Amino acid sequence: MKKYRFFKIYISKFLILSLLFIIAGCSINPATGDRQFTALMSPAQENKIGAEEHPKIMAQFGGAFPNRELEKYVNEVGHKVAKNTERTDVDYKFFIIDSPMVNAFAVPGGYIYVSRGLLALANNEAELAAVLAHEVAHITARHSAQRYSSSVLTTLGATILAAKLDTPEATRAINLGTNLYMKSYSRTQEHQADELGLRYLAQAGYEPFAMAEFLKNLDRYTKLQNKIEGRTNSSSFNYFSTHPTTSDRVSKASTLATSYANYGHEINQIRYFKHIKNLEYGDSSRQGFVRHNNFYHPDMGFTYKIPEKYKTYNNSENITSIGENGEIVVLDMVKDKNYSDPYTYMISGWMKGESLEKAERIEINSFKAATASFKGKVKGKQSVIRLIVIEWGHNEFFRFQIAIPYGISNDNLTKLKEMTYSFRKMTDKEKRTIKPYHIEIRAAGKNDNINRYISLMAVDNFKEETFRVINGMEKTDKVIEGRIYKIITD
Repeated sequence: MKKYRFFKIYISKFLILSLLFIIAGCSINPATGDRQFTALMSPAQENKIGAEEHPKIMAQFGGAFPNRELEKYVNEVGHKVAKNTERTDVDYKFFIIDSPMVNAFAVPGGYIYVSRGLLALANNEAELAAVLAHEVAHITARHSAQRYSSSVLTTLGATILAAKLDTPEATRAINLGTNLYMKSYSRTQEHQADELGLRYLAQAGYEPFAMAEFLKNLDRYTKLQNKIEGRTNSSSFNYFSTHPTTSDRVSKASTLATSYANYGHEINQIRYFKHIKNLEYGDSSRQGFVRHNNFYHPDMGFTYKIPEKYKTYNNSENITSIGENGEIVVLDMVKDKNYSDPYTYMISGWMKGESLEKAERIEINSFKAATASFKGKVKGKQSVIRLIVIEWGHNEFFRFQIAIPYGISNDNLTKLKEMTYSFRKMTDKEKRTIKPYHIEIRAAGKNDNINRYISLMAVDNFKEETFRVINGMEKTDKVIEGRIYKIITD
C-alpha cells in the first residue's frame, strides 16, 4: 500500500513538473503561428545535428552525386522557394542522393535531400519546387525539433519512473537516434508542410497546382511498383514511407492551390528536362544493376547470372535475390586485413567456432574460393545454408550466403550452383557497352503514338504503365504532337 501511495505521489509530481516544463519551453512559431514545444532542440542544436548527419547520409548513398550541374540546379530551385520563408536564421542547403528510390527528406539545420529517383519521376521544375518547398516547410515549422522534444520528455519520464521503481527498464537505453528525420510525420504535420510549402511555392512564382499533380503521380508510381514487385501494399521505402498520404491529401493540396490563383504559374518543363536528360534511371553503374538475368557492377567490374523469375534487391549493404521456392541468395563484400586466403578467412575468421560441413577450397573462374555449409532455419523452415567465399583483391572477399529450403528440386539446385559459379570479372567491352537505364527526352512528331513510345522503352516489363507514370499520364491519355516525353533507354 505504501509503495502504491508513493507511486501516485511520484507520478503526480512528475506530471506537474512536466507540465510546467512544457509551458516554459513553448514558443510561437513565426511560420505556423502555433505555440509549440521545442525546448530540447534549439536552433543551434539543429545546426549541429545537421552538420553531424550530413556526411553520414552522403556516405550511405555513395558520396557526392557525380552530376554537379544538376545539383547546382536543384540548389537554385531550392533557394528560390526558401527565399521568403519566416526562418531567415536557417542556411538552406540542397543535395541529391544517388538512390533510385523516390524520396526526399529534411534534416534539422537546413539540410534537404532529394533522390535521383524522384528527379526522374518529376515532370517539370514546378513539381521539383513543390517537393523542395514541402521539405523547407518541415524545417520552418520545426517539426523535427517538436517531435524530438516531445519524445525526449516522454522518454525522460519513463526512465526516471523505471529507476524509482527499480525495474529492469531502468538500465535500458532508449535510443531516439539521429534518424529522427526518417520517421513518419503526423498527419497534422504533413498537412501543415503542404500548406506552408504551397505558400513558398506560390511566392516563388511557381504553379501552385504542381504539388497536387506530383502527389497524384507519385501515388500512381507507388501502385505500379507494388504491382511490379507483387506486393499488395506499399511496403517499400519511398516518399510515402516518410511522408504518409491520406485519401484527402491530394484534394486538399489542390483546394489550397486555388487560393494562390493570382500568383505566378511557372512550370519550366523544357528547362527541367534539359537538366535531367541522360539521368540514370533505377540502379546506377556505381551501385550495380540487373540486366537480362545478369547482375553487372561496371564500377567494381564483376558480374554473375541470376536465375529467371528471381527478384533481386540491391542496396548499399548487399544484393539479395529471392526465388519462387523460398531460396535466398545474399552477396556482400568484406575487407579483413587478418586474412588473405578465402578458406582461412571462412574457417578462422568469419565462421570461427561454428560447426561447418564439407568445408573445402575451390576455384571459381580463376578466383581462389572456399565453400562450406551448415543446417539452419530461414523464416521458420529447415534449410541448408551454403557459404561461398571468393577472393577479390588483397584482403577483400565476396561472400555468397545461400539459404536452400529442404526438398528443393535438383533443377533449382543446379540453377543456384550455376549462379554462384558464374561470378567473374566483366570484360572491357562489357564495361563500355552494358549501361544502366537512362532518361531520354523526345518531342512527339506528327505520326508518333503511344505504341511507338512503348516500343522504345528499354524496361523488360510493364512498358506502357512505366511510360505513362514517368510522364504523368492517365490511362486514356494519348501522345500529343509537340509535347516532350521521357523514355527509358539503355
